[in-house]
Amino acid sequence: MRKYKKLIDILCKIEEWITLSLLMVLIVVTSLGIISRYFFHSPIVWTEELARFVFIWMISFAVGYCVTKHDHVRVEMFVNMMPEKVHRVIDIILSVMTLAFFLYLIPYSFKFMIAQDRIRSTALHLPFSYVYSGVLIASVLIVIHLFYNFLVLLKGKEE
Repeated sequence: MRKYKKLIDILCKIEEWITLSLLMVLIVVTSLGIISRYFFHSPIVWTEELARFVFIWMISFAVGYCVTKHDHVRVEMFVNMMPEKVHRVIDIILSVMTLAFFLYLIPYSFKFMIAQDRIRSTALHLPFSYVYSGVLIASVLIVIHLFYNFLVLLKGKEE
């Protein structure tokens, strides 16, 4: 279990670094678009499109990190009112269901990504497969993190 924790910690650090780097790119590109539009009255066409693509990729890397750190959106009001054993059983059931969903999503996101390869973005002329590959990457990262969380739930406590 310790080697899995170490690998997940390394993966989380990589995801955190990539997410923060993409956030900085997003801030710079968006600021460049705003400055060019409102101060120079000459908008740069590709900034909005690049900002959208960078945002998609940023979320793709952040989502797996959030799953491991339990920073994702959850509604726990009723679950927290239940006894600890019931709470744990519900966590295990939800983890299995979520894991199954993302395992199911991986081949379809791959097929969708490949299908979008011929379509180009308007301003940057990038294949949309680059953009939609973020869904595939996010799904794979979520499966890795959910599998680790599932092992932690089965074992009891994280080391």
